[in-house]
Amino acid sequence: ATARANPNTCALEFHDQQMTYKELDERSSELAGKLRAQGVTVDVPVAISVERSPALIIAVLATLRANGTYVPIDVHYPEDRRQYMLDDAQPVVVLTGPDADGNVTITRTEHDAKTPQRVADERLGYLIYTSGSTGQPKGVALPERALRNLIHWQLHRPGFARGARTLQFTSLSFDVSFQEIMSTLCSGGTLVLVDDATRRNPLELHRVVIDRGIERLFLPFVALRGLANAACSAQEFPTLLAEVYTAGEQLVIDETMREFLRGLPTCVIENQYGPSESHVASAYTIGKDPTEWEALPPIGSPIAHTQLVVLDAARRLRPVGVSGELYIGGICLADGYLRQPDRTAERFVEVDLGAPFGNSRLYRTGDLVRWRDGNLVFQGRIDTQVKFRGFRIELGEVSAVLSAHPDVEQ
Repeated sequence: ATARANPNTCALEFHDQQMTYKELDERSSELAGKLRAQGVTVDVPVAISVERSPALIIAVLATLRANGTYVPIDVHYPEDRRQYMLDDAQPVVVLTGPDADGNVTITRTEHDAKTPQRVADERLGYLIYTSGSTGQPKGVALPERALRNLIHWQLHRPGFARGARTLQFTSLSFDVSFQEIMSTLCSGGTLVLVDDATRRNPLELHRVVIDRGIERLFLPFVALRGLANAACSAQEFPTLLAEVYTAGEQLVIDETMREFLRGLPTCVIENQYGPSESHVASAYTIGKDPTEWEALPPIGSPIAHTQLVVLDAARRLRPVGVSGELYIGGICLADGYLRQPDRTAERFVEVDLGAPFGNSRLYRTGDLVRWRDGNLVFQGRIDTQVKFRGFRIELGEVSAVLSAHPDVEQ
């Protein structure tokens, strides 16, 4: 619909390349036809292992247009991890590239075009692998209804501008990439892609944000902090920046962040929260008055059609102000973990919350929180999972790999 309304608007930028909505529509439609010819249909997995480029975005759109389920396989992952994900997801085709002409290569696998075991009855949007406590990553199967709800909510957020220039920063293996890509393309904006070297260099990223006139960012805190350091050191602030959404780890407002945000007086800063099993579940907008900024801002209140409850060890509701484990419910939830019914049953549970809530299917986050003034305050983990530079790490997976070494007994 956006392509029909804005055919000549720039949809993608990458270095000196530009692609209009009309071109993006045509190329993704053409690739979708090729995928359907290979047997891709509802819920059939398509592995995407494509370098950062317009071809990556085309591959995602084409898979969705063919009604398939896209499975990001990061080109920079270790080979054994990539192979595990391919063996587990069993994609019908693997998309790689781009080639010299900017197109992806379609490689047929030996897997049949069969749909995975499902919990719900609506088609899957994507299958993203996240770290596993028992030693292997697990595939989180997120249905289309959750993604549709997320984008509709994002497009109607106060301060969300249509037609904005958005940096495509996050890896496709990080669920925020879907939010970043689709909220931009569904609102007539321009998605500005950067290569991996630029993503990892705060000084270069700072230069791109200014020189490319970036108006919207989705960044984990570590990347946002790097950008703030670069801007404050140079005393050059990206004044066109109007929206910053941060997620993936605890947002910390220190003196560097305060100086950075003071240099962006009209910018909206929103702290979003959500595990891979639900994508965004809550949001909190930081106020305009710097004197009121907390060092550790809340993670906010639930997004549309999402339920957040704080329970004790017996799964009873905790009073306001009392700490407990956060459980998430609503149409935002994943179906579960691909081919892992026991682990799905362990984390996605049926809970009777009593009147007026009744019985609900909820996801146990493992996050310790409490309610305060209508917002959730994050207080840590109840298990050994850690976040490091925005990456979710299960120490059990690290332990399992170390224990496999012949010189490690325990």
